Amino acid sequence: MATEPIALQLYTARSLTKDDFVGTLRKLAEIGYTAVEFAGYGGIPAADMRRELDGLGITTAGAHVGYALWNDNLQGTIDDLKTLGAEYAAIPWLEPALRPTTRDQVAALAETFNRWSEAARAAGIRLGYHNHDFEFHRVEDGATVYELLGEMTDLDLQLDVYWAQFIGADPVALIERYAGRMPQLHVKDLAKDGKGADAVFGEGQVDWDRVLPAAAKSGTRWYIVEQDTPHDVLADSAASLRNLRAKLSELGIT
Repeated sequence: MATEPIALQLYTARSLTKDDFVGTLRKLAEIGYTAVEFAGYGGIPAADMRRELDGLGITTAGAHVGYALWNDNLQGTIDDLKTLGAEYAAIPWLEPALRPTTRDQVAALAETFNRWSEAARAAGIRLGYHNHDFEFHRVEDGATVYELLGEMTDLDLQLDVYWAQFIGADPVALIERYAGRMPQLHVKDLAKDGKGADAVFGEGQVDWDRVLPAAAKSGTRWYIVEQDTPHDVLADSAASLRNLRAKLSELGIT
């Protein structure tokens, strides 16, 4: 593991990585990031990417790997994660056509996820699920999709704090309920502008003084910075890193 439990989700830097993936990693290392979570590899073979990471002193905190890759190339997906040194991976998103609206549909999805999880676990990788807001919608018997996935799968639950806060769920209650299943937390902040935007960590409305101690107590190992819509990728990522370091230090979380 890296020297500190902080990583950047590279979706934040997609406007830069699309033109110069390795150069962007270099700039992030210069800012001070020692770990990243991937959201695609920019067409770079995993072995080549691992060499670049090692040269920059960057650890793979994990990777977001889409449904189609797990479904179409399970072993290749796992092999790439192993090459990159990833201990964690997460299903980051479901296209609208795949989103369940009934308990039976969640059960079918859970069966698929558990099969992928078993294969990943055999390779030493913990598979998780990363939420947005739709998972907090209720199916026909009143349970939420999130609750049913928690009940029907053995996946880690990589909580995106922004989306939980956005939809009106209490992130602390979720962290406490699923303690032991949230080794990674997306510390995305919700802006104070009332428009639903995300913000630099510590500059929004999330009560991190409640969230971060609950996460640490529950077993969180990685605090992952992410912004979907940064104003300036490098400046915002640097500010989030500074603010998160300061907050973790203030709270005595290492």
